[in-house]
Amino acid sequence: MVSDRPRVSKSPQQSPDVLVAGGGAIGVAAAYELARRGVDVVVVEAREAAGSECSYGNAGLVSPSHCIPLAAPGLLRRVPGWLRPGGAVYIKLRPSLDLVRFGAELARSCRPERMLLGLRTLRDLTRASRDLFEQLSGEGLEFGYRRDGLMNVCVSERAFEALRQDAELLRREGFEPQVLGPGEARELEPALRPDIAGAVFWAEDAHCEPGRFVTELARAAERAGARFELGTRVTGLQRGADGSVAAVETTNGTLRPRTVVLAAGSWTPQLARLAGTRVPLEPGKGYHVHLPEGAPQLRLPLIFQESVFAATPMGGALRLAGTMEFVGVDVGLAEAKATRLLHEARGYIQGLDSPGAYETWSGLRPCTPDSLPIVGRSVRVPNLLFATGHAMLGLTLAPVTGQAIADLVVEGRSELPLEPLSPGRYGA
Repeated sequence: MVSDRPRVSKSPQQSPDVLVAGGGAIGVAAAYELARRGVDVVVVEAREAAGSECSYGNAGLVSPSHCIPLAAPGLLRRVPGWLRPGGAVYIKLRPSLDLVRFGAELARSCRPERMLLGLRTLRDLTRASRDLFEQLSGEGLEFGYRRDGLMNVCVSERAFEALRQDAELLRREGFEPQVLGPGEARELEPALRPDIAGAVFWAEDAHCEPGRFVTELARAAERAGARFELGTRVTGLQRGADGSVAAVETTNGTLRPRTVVLAAGSWTPQLARLAGTRVPLEPGKGYHVHLPEGAPQLRLPLIFQESVFAATPMGGALRLAGTMEFVGVDVGLAEAKATRLLHEARGYIQGLDSPGAYETWSGLRPCTPDSLPIVGRSVRVPNLLFATGHAMLGLTLAPVTGQAIADLVVEGRSELPLEPLSPGRYGA
């Protein structure tokens, strides 16, 4: 995965200013922003490389157009269809109080006013984050960043009508979608099949190579002074008399940071419980098929609307990535479910009949009931911050989340619209 990674600190400072638990895109972005502002920061990551989980395997999209929350009016009518295995979205019913709580909060989040608040918050944050991607690219970080736009593609008229309604909603919120017929869509992307129903193109979206992005940003963070404790798990959080985190116990020793940032993705709830609080996250399992050669050379990324996954050109390779399964903390790879992406992609694009060798992967995205990340200070633990729950926008929102965390640590406040993301909305 990420072979050329930051070095492991051999003699870590035992009392850093900030400890970031989690070395994915979010944690690395936070470390980068903190270090460049002069903060002594250490990242603790359980895997042997930064960016080894969803930060490696995602679709590589930097997509402001992807800002409509999943928690939206009409969602609950679709849930019965998601209880059957094999679909693009699947909910595995199981005896879990956390799942029941998540479902109840999800139902409350589907009101129109909450959906619009979430949409506008994500719109503003994703655009700010995309601008930071462009700044990083302009400063010399090489991670395959391209602003070629993104196209949602439909094969059925029913899906195309629903997509046009979403496009109109986003048009009212300041976007400029281009609704395309089959011929117009194929002019932009000749690899599309001629029998598609239609598409919508979003010119402001971008894409990159996600694993490469995390590796390059981790190097930049290290150059700025951040340290990485890789292959190191957090095993305990000692609480002080005032309820704050006084010490962080790890498999490589005990650290005593002034501030702790939980950026551990789908594993954040376990760490939150060690700190005496709770966050309502459900892992959303996704898959990818990565074709290094022999695949169609797409001009731009595509989202296959009915099948709920993306096709992204990455250099000379093609990555098919997406779907959503709520199956608990299940990290196993179901090979048949991964290769289903390859089968269904043939309904949208040409040239996949003889794909050659390919890689399959699965990972867990941290999802919240209201489709908004949890970013900010804990209302229960004085020196604890959260940076988690980004679901399918983890890569897109990584730079701006890093900026937000650094703002809160260094300045005590941020100009970014963080109130809707507050851990306090869940009592965390």
